[in-house]
Amino acid sequence: MRIFRDQVTSRFQNELSNIGSSDARKNLLREILQEVILCHMKEANLFEDMAFHGGTSLRLLHRIDRFSEDLDMSLLFANKSYDLPAKMKRLETSLINSGFNFEFQDKSKPAKAMKVFYINDSDILNQFTREIGNVIVGEKIKIKFELDVLPSDYQQFTHSKIESTFSATVNAHDLTTCMGQKIHAVLCRSHFYGMDIIKGRDLYDLEWYLEKGVAPNYKNLRECLIRGGPWKQQKLQIDRTWVVTEIHKSLQTKDFFMILEDLRPLVDSGVFQSVSARWNKNYYSQLVEKKIKRF
Repeated sequence: MRIFRDQVTSRFQNELSNIGSSDARKNLLREILQEVILCHMKEANLFEDMAFHGGTSLRLLHRIDRFSEDLDMSLLFANKSYDLPAKMKRLETSLINSGFNFEFQDKSKPAKAMKVFYINDSDILNQFTREIGNVIVGEKIKIKFELDVLPSDYQQFTHSKIESTFSATVNAHDLTTCMGQKIHAVLCRSHFYGMDIIKGRDLYDLEWYLEKGVAPNYKNLRECLIRGGPWKQQKLQIDRTWVVTEIHKSLQTKDFFMILEDLRPLVDSGVFQSVSARWNKNYYSQLVEKKIKRF
């Protein structure tokens, strides 16, 4: 399904009425543009090789009630020579032909399995300065596009539909694979950032998986853990008890004020107040132990 720029203009203006804050309106515009990119990826046949996963997939495919910033993809099969720039050029051409003025920036590093593009658009943001408010001159909507070209052999896939005005059916990781990857993020983000952190968005997603009764894909989780992070290249035996123990240990040193501040701009005020009232180390440790041991 090809989306044209005037469709974005119309949809954004129609959906503004229930959104008050400037940050929430920027989030809405970013989300609409994410859907546009996904639809044009489908149009350009990029999903022949890729699967959608991560926080934005939860939002657009499963309607979790938080906004998300990035588009996370994985190849269906590992291919370290995959020509992502050529694929992104095809996507860029499709978008330009539909009236968009996206800027594609390749930020990939040759030695890294995770390839990175930034897809930016200041033109459409500046078009809605009056409606959004608090827009800095030259400010851009930035969407980070990441593709793992060396994924594990234990990914599991499904076909999922974007439930929206701009609709497309895409290849995606199934929820068990996404759950395992979210546990990896909770346990390993500190290692990659060089500071003792867990992102609020990660705990929010993890709570969603737990409440939905989604069991992790343990084989894929193990491959993610030994590929990168504090358990890199170790001989791990991953099971329910291991996961509960490690999450509990990780939570003990984390600052829940900082965790909540990461989540704040991604949810509405009512959701944030509800989360703030219940989240703490004890709540999360008990939730993880209760739910994961059922799987």
